[in-house]
Amino acid sequence: MNTMTKTPALTANYPLMRALLAVLLVEIDADPHAEDDPDLRHLNGVCVMAAWADKERFTGGARARAAGATWPEIGRVAGISAGSAVAAFSPGREERLRRMAERSAKRVIPSTPANLPGVGVAEAARRLDVTNATVYARADRGELESVVVSGRKRFITPEVKGDCSR
Repeated sequence: MNTMTKTPALTANYPLMRALLAVLLVEIDADPHAEDDPDLRHLNGVCVMAAWADKERFTGGARARAAGATWPEIGRVAGISAGSAVAAFSPGREERLRRMAERSAKRVIPSTPANLPGVGVAEAARRLDVTNATVYARADRGELESVVVSGRKRFITPEVKGDCSR
């Protein structure tokens, strides 16, 4: 225990953690139901460990706070700001995440109307076999016709010059 921060010194546990992770990867590699490809099997194992570590991180932060650690101390150990530590480890986290997900699901992303002139930058770049930056540069130099619609640049590439409904 580090007496200055009131939080456990993790550095002493690193060799043990590495050994435990190595054992877990060996176990996952030996699982007969695991992926056939060794790289996919390894990735699966790492993802399982990451999910476990994320849960442990949350409970560890909550335990440290309950034991008297300050938000700045928890944030420093977790590698985040004190404000982020409050958001990540304070009670009610799951409810806040649920509400955020609900609000996000309610957002309506407007679709692009089919009758806009020309094409967007990504499509223009694909058709011309150049980068997005080159499309903008050609338009700025007057080499490629463009129009601004609802604050976005649309490009009239040679193959859509006669058909501006795309």
